[in-house]
This record gives sequence, structure tokens and C-alpha cells, in this order.
Amino acid sequence: MAECLAHVVLGTITLLSWLGLGSIVLIRGPHVGDPVLELLNRLGIGAISFALLTFGAGWAGWLYPAAYLPVFAATALVGASRFAGWARAAP
Repeated sequence: MAECLAHVVLGTITLLSWLGLGSIVLIRGPHVGDPVLELLNRLGIGAISFALLTFGAGWAGWLYPAAYLPVFAATALVGASRFAGWARAAP
């Protein structure tokens, strides 16, 4: 049961990290009036951005946990703060 819970927590942190990186990439981008579509846009852009960053870092030989984990944690914190703001604004 603990392993299952650990996978759920890791998945949640990954989702927040995608949201955080997507929010950073789209900070000056177009804003859509629908909050659900805005969330999906930021999640999608964040997932694609992480995939491209991971690919580029691996190709260049820079993919090390010491470099990847701080970026992952920082973007997850940005995503958590962004999600908290959306949760407060929800009816």
C-alpha cells in the first residue's frame, strides 16, 4: 500500500511540475477566458517542455539527478502556488 501511495504522490508532484513549467513558459502568452482550458494549456505546454528539456539534456550528457531534481522541485512549487491561486478563485 505504501508503494502505491508513493506512486500517487510522485504523479501529483509531476503534474504540479508540468503546471509550474507551463506557467513559466506561458507567463506572457495568450490567456483564454475559460479557466479549465487555461489549466490544460499550461499542463500540456509544461509536459512538452519537460520532455524537450530532458531530451536535450540527455543528448548533451547533462542529465544528472543533481541537476534535474532541483528544477523539478522548483517548478513543482511554482505549480502548487499557481494551482492554489486557481483553487481559491474557483466558485
